[in-house]
Amino acid sequence: MIQSCFLKWHACIDHFALLLNCFLLFLNKFKSFQPKLNMVKVIAKGFQVENKVQNETAPFMPKQMGDTRKTQNILSATSLILIGSSTGGPQVLSKILSALPKEINSAIIVIQHIDSQFADSFANWLNEQSKLKVEIAKEGTEPEMNLVYVAGANGNLTINQERRFRYVEEIKNDYYRPSIDIFFNSIAKNWLPKGLAILLTGMGADGANGLLSLKKMGWHTIAQDEASSIVYGMPQAAAKLEAAKEVLSIESITAAILKFIETRRN
Repeated sequence: MIQSCFLKWHACIDHFALLLNCFLLFLNKFKSFQPKLNMVKVIAKGFQVENKVQNETAPFMPKQMGDTRKTQNILSATSLILIGSSTGGPQVLSKILSALPKEINSAIIVIQHIDSQFADSFANWLNEQSKLKVEIAKEGTEPEMNLVYVAGANGNLTINQERRFRYVEEIKNDYYRPSIDIFFNSIAKNWLPKGLAILLTGMGADGANGLLSLKKMGWHTIAQDEASSIVYGMPQAAAKLEAAKEVLSIESITAAILKFIETRRN
């Protein structure tokens, strides 16, 4: 009973931190509120709960297919850039997306820990910061080039075997939603072309195991460095697992994305 009460208390604190994170989005649009913005950041850092749930889904290669045309179709799937983030993530995402061109020959998929009622407004806010179109990932659709997809909060976003977005039910005791680990692991299982995966600022360890799964599948993996992170939790967990091939600043992450985009043009 004590353990149950403890878990419920942690969940309540975490939801409060997510609400504060969304409030940052609102305050960040008004320069006059900068002192309040700094205060909320401090409070959010103090209340964010460390993630206790680690999804251990093991990556596997797709089954060998007899149909050559189907195999070629899989190999020609859209190139992906995956970004997982939590506390402090919106500001970093804004900096990164605002620096990217309209054509990137890839699709970007963002998994940001956020309360369900703020997901749509978050996507709209990011759309204002970017030359690329930003929208919520819709059930049953397939990622397309030159678009940025944000995970909605009606469950955990995944990619199924048909390479389409699918939302799955929340897992018991999974306090971080949408889950970065669940999405990264689904990509490791179901998306054959190797891409770029990035884990940004945030407390806890969500995304670290998923990033390791992608690294094992040959993806180029990056974690944000401590100096530029609002909360060096998730990136640190990835670094400890040696899940990140590189640990970089915000500016260097942006440069790495631009380099990745350029390689897809050649």
